[in-house]
This record gives sequence, C-alpha cells and structure tokens, in this order.
Amino acid sequence: MTGASATSLARLFLSAFLDGWPSLALALAACLMASTCRRLPRSALAAGAASAAVAATLLLLWRAWRAGTAGGENLATLTAAYLPPAVLLIPAVRSLAATAPWAARIVGAARDLAFLTALAVAIVVVNGLALAVPDHALVFAGLRLSVWLLLAGTLDALGRETAAPHVLRRMAVAALLPTVEPLAALLAGGANPLLSGFEVGLWPIANALLPGYLVPALLLARLARGRPAGERIPSRLAGGAAALMVLLWTSLELRRAFHGAVLSGPLRPGEGLALVLIWAGLATVFAGGSWIRRRRRISSRRSRA
Repeated sequence: MTGASATSLARLFLSAFLDGWPSLALALAACLMASTCRRLPRSALAAGAASAAVAATLLLLWRAWRAGTAGGENLATLTAAYLPPAVLLIPAVRSLAATAPWAARIVGAARDLAFLTALAVAIVVVNGLALAVPDHALVFAGLRLSVWLLLAGTLDALGRETAAPHVLRRMAVAALLPTVEPLAALLAGGANPLLSGFEVGLWPIANALLPGYLVPALLLARLARGRPAGERIPSRLAGGAAALMVLLWTSLELRRAFHGAVLSGPLRPGEGLALVLIWAGLATVFAGGSWIRRRRRISSRRSRA
C-alpha cells in the first residue's frame, strides 16, 4: 500500500468515525452508567443507561437511512460507525442484569437492533448490492420487519416482568401492526427476489436473504416462545410465521446455490429434487419439535397432578 492510499484510507475511517461519534458517545455513556449502577444501584442511573442505549441505536438507524445521500456505506462506516456502539452495549446489559432487569431488557433490545443494523450494512457492503441499505428492497424490508418484531418482543417481555402488564402488552400488539407492510413485501411484493429479479449476493448464507428472511424468522420464533402457556393462538401464529420464513429462506438459499446472485428463472437440473428433500427435512424437524413440546406439556401436567 502506497503512502497516498494509506492516507486516503485513514481519512475515510476518520470521516466515518466523526460522522458516527454521537452514537458512540451515547453507547459509551450507557455503558458507564450501567457499570456505576452495578456498584451503586439507582433507578435513575438504570433509566439513564436505557435511554442512552435507545438513543444510540436510533441514531444508527437514522444514519443507515440517510447513508444513500451521504456518500453511501463502505467498510470504514461499518467498522468505525456501526459496530463500536453495538459492542459497547454488550457489557452494559451484563452490568444491569442483576440490579435492574427491566433496564437490561431495554438495553439488550437496543444492542440487538444495533447489531441487526450493522448486519444489514455489512451485507450490502460485502456483496456490493447497493450504495446503502434503503437502496436494496430485500435488506431494507427485512430490517424494517426486524425493528418492529424486536420492539414487540421487548414490550411483551416487559409487560410480563413489570407492574404495567396490560399497557405494555397492548403496546406490543400495536407494534406488530406495522409488520404487515414489510412482511407482505417479502412474501409477495417488491422485496421478493423471485418476483423482482434483483441480486441477493453470491456469498453463501452471508447474503441479502439472511437479514431479509432468516433474521425475522428467528425473531418470530423468539416471540412465539416468549408467549405465556395460556396464549396458544398468538404463539401459534408467530410460530407459523417463523416456520414460513424459514421455509422461504432455505428454498431461496438453495435456489441461490443453483442460480447465483439473481434468483429468477426456470428450475435448473436437480433443483426440484433438492427442494423436495429440503422441504421434507424441514417438515420432519417441525413435526418432531411439535411432538416434543406436546410430550413436555403432558409430562408437566402429570407432575402437577
């Protein structure tokens, strides 16, 4: 590397760092307040740490939103602007876990959202898919869906753990309403790569299908597992949506292996058989998991009786 290129690279990283310093400063403040709260438990410190963590993550989302008009994303913005705040929130969650579990839940959600934002940026940058996350329909729809699912799951968990369950649980249900738009786009709209014909990337697993389908599927599965035993219908709806997203992800990932970055087009030789085998394997896994959960419920009822 020549001196000129090294200087240019250093300037690029410095520019990304300076542009992302508000999020970094807020994440650092959350970490420091959480660490102080561990030694000197105070509700105000826990609330301050939670507020700073949420603000840091919202700034990251805003940065990802406007990146297309601010020069675009690159490895410098990923490593200097997006990852440091997310990493700083990890010890903040651990510090609050014992003294303020409710604050730890909020900071944990902010941490997860920061990492999901960084993942979306990384997928766009590494695969060279677009200038910024909003410029790629699949990645952007997956990120929007993940934001609302994460918010709904956090509110639902706080509703079970705090003294205001009804208000927070209703807010969790309200947070699920905006998921309809990105979910429809991913299933049968402009964010579906089969219908739109845009590139998803050549990397196995680490492509646009990961934040678009697999990450929301994992969040839906976590939301389904977090529901109380008496709420079977919401749990089954979330579980069914998670299973559908997993099925779509595996099918599209298999199609990527046959077709490359662009998934549209007729079936290739052997693709149909591979799809049938994948679907049969997933059906076996889902049926086995359902049978195990049913046996556990029966055993639990017998032990209580």
